Amino acid sequence: MLEPIKNYINDNYGSKRGLLNTSRSLWFTQIGGYKEFQDIDWDRVQRLIFICSGNICRSPLGDVYAKSKGYNAESFGLDCGDAYPADPRAINFGATLGLDLQGHRTRNIANYRPSSHDLLVGMEPSHMRPLEKYTDSSVQITLAGLWLDPVRPYLHDPYNACPAFFNKCEQKVVAATNNLLRKLKTPT
Repeated sequence: MLEPIKNYINDNYGSKRGLLNTSRSLWFTQIGGYKEFQDIDWDRVQRLIFICSGNICRSPLGDVYAKSKGYNAESFGLDCGDAYPADPRAINFGATLGLDLQGHRTRNIANYRPSSHDLLVGMEPSHMRPLEKYTDSSVQITLAGLWLDPVRPYLHDPYNACPAFFNKCEQKVVAATNNLLRKLKTPT
């Protein structure tokens, strides 16, 4: 009886922690807790900077997808070393969309050089405050999942998740990136 519930959680949220963090973030959205990350001056945005923890699953996909549409983009990780390849599952997922992640190499956020024309795009609410120490007040910050329909501010790290969740998460990254690109006037 518990196995179907466990499978449902793993397939749709990545883990019990993913379910808890998703629920918490949805509640926080309902009370306006992420409003500051939705108030974006789109006319200023010339480059999208995708951020996740390891820079091997979520952020490289957003980066490569945005570039494939003609936009200026980069990606970094909060907790990674430099020069590691993308996760093989991300490479395979990207390939199904005609995207090549083979050349991706991780870059730690410490290597990021802020510009007032950047929009930093985090994948989890817990990424927001650490990002602020790498930027100044002129850099705008948002959450990828705030641009999904329906909104889902927390995109759980799929690194240790089952294949079904990994693919669902990557689909959400692409959908969120696509919606962000629609907000921008023209490719940069």
